[in-house]
Amino acid sequence: MPDKKQGSRNKSKTRYQMPLNKKSPMASKIGPPQQQGNQDTYTDVQSCGGAVHIDLCGRMHTQSLLGTRYFLILIDQFTGYTTTKFLKQKEETFSSFKEYKALAEKFNQRKIFKIVSDGGGEFVNNCFKRHAKIEGFEHSISPPYTPEHNRVAERGNRLVLEKARSLMKQTRLTDQFWPEATSTTTFLLNVAPKRNGISPYKKWFNQKPPVSNLRTFGFKAWVRIPLIKRRSKFESILWEGIMLGYENQASAYRISRLQDKRVDDSCSEWEDEFHDAVEGIPQRRIRIIGPRHATLITGDVSEANILPYQRRAHQTVEASMIPNSYQQAINSKDGNKWKEAISKELENMQKLGVWTIRDKIPQDHPIACTWVFRVKEDNQK
Repeated sequence: MPDKKQGSRNKSKTRYQMPLNKKSPMASKIGPPQQQGNQDTYTDVQSCGGAVHIDLCGRMHTQSLLGTRYFLILIDQFTGYTTTKFLKQKEETFSSFKEYKALAEKFNQRKIFKIVSDGGGEFVNNCFKRHAKIEGFEHSISPPYTPEHNRVAERGNRLVLEKARSLMKQTRLTDQFWPEATSTTTFLLNVAPKRNGISPYKKWFNQKPPVSNLRTFGFKAWVRIPLIKRRSKFESILWEGIMLGYENQASAYRISRLQDKRVDDSCSEWEDEFHDAVEGIPQRRIRIIGPRHATLITGDVSEANILPYQRRAHQTVEASMIPNSYQQAINSKDGNKWKEAISKELENMQKLGVWTIRDKIPQDHPIACTWVFRVKEDNQK
């Protein structure tokens, strides 16, 4: 019943006294609920693949340069090694998990015995059920609205997002580059040591992490353009970019072009300088990587490889006399010399058994042949 005597001066406000039986065990349950801290209830695993915790993060408000809006996080419980995969749609979750499972099992030579996820539709579906039954692994699903039951993936998800957000703010990049920040954060978490002093990278790969190759996210870099991709001799040999992550376990770097905001994958090695985006930090000389299919330069530059000034004009004239095709070679003024050289080359190939002459059959696919000609100096062998 309302007790107006204990109400406020405003008669429209009334305090209601509810009867409460203090002896009832439910009396302490109907008050304001407090979330109890969950203790570790996961079964200890003794090897890689014993349990993999997975979670999906998204949908991101900003679409990345490659059109992705989600990322799937997968954490191996034994090593703590984290993997992130970027998706355009939720429907790609199952295929991304299958790809991870195949690579992890082949790398570790061990089967995945258990996966832990929430009850989202991207995990609880016929594809996952059928795959778990065929492959023989357990799929543990946390109860609804209890992220603490999937705390390994949830904690990893939150940690990746927080650190990736810090990288984005530090470099002042647009939100389109969130996958690069997320991928870099994942790699940094893997190489950082845990409480026992061992990093997830060390336990997963059984080798020390490449911490000497780490660089500050967002450094300005100058990348050398491969000779084969230069359109003229007076074109710039460098392009300006920003370091946005790592490739091949930090043996290479991902560089974004400042002009077109395109991120190039790394392949061949070059020596160049990184310039800090923050003033006051000294420049450091490191290896950076050119675009895919670039020419790999392995020789060191020395004075012996540089032509003297007197021979440069002679070298230029000789280069202009080098034929570009077979017909041009045999029809030139040195055609007899080229024919003799071609005959010797063919004779050497026959001695080495480079090919076998036989009749052509319909199933054969001819391969194009290209002759490459060069004028050797007197001191060249």
